[in-house]
Amino acid sequence: MQLELVPQTAAAVCIRVHMGATGGIDICYNAQEGKLIVDRTHSGRTDFHEDFAAVASAPLDLRGEPLRLRVFIDRSSVEVFANEGRVVLSSRVFPGDDWDGMALFTCGGAAWLQSLTIWPLQSIWREVG
Repeated sequence: MQLELVPQTAAAVCIRVHMGATGGIDICYNAQEGKLIVDRTHSGRTDFHEDFAAVASAPLDLRGEPLRLRVFIDRSSVEVFANEGRVVLSSRVFPGDDWDGMALFTCGGAAWLQSLTIWPLQSIWREVG
């Protein structure tokens, strides 16, 4: 997917992917701290190692520009490219089989969604038969 957001008064703008009844993976821009975040603490199966349920972040100064994200999501990974690759965060995830929802939300204010385009990816696997 590709989206363009303007944080406006929001403290943070987020998109939750691989959303299920008990969690999802949050991709957020913290406007107050100027950082991009991928939070997989509630991303499904995380109990196999104490450090797996983690939050990854990187500084991202928007320099007055909108937040432009290109996000690639498959069964076990989420890759986020912000503002033409200025910041890239990749995460391995193990969501539930029925986790297929998505949501956009803000924290502490309003944001403007300027554009959103979603493309389905085709599987690289072919059925043998």
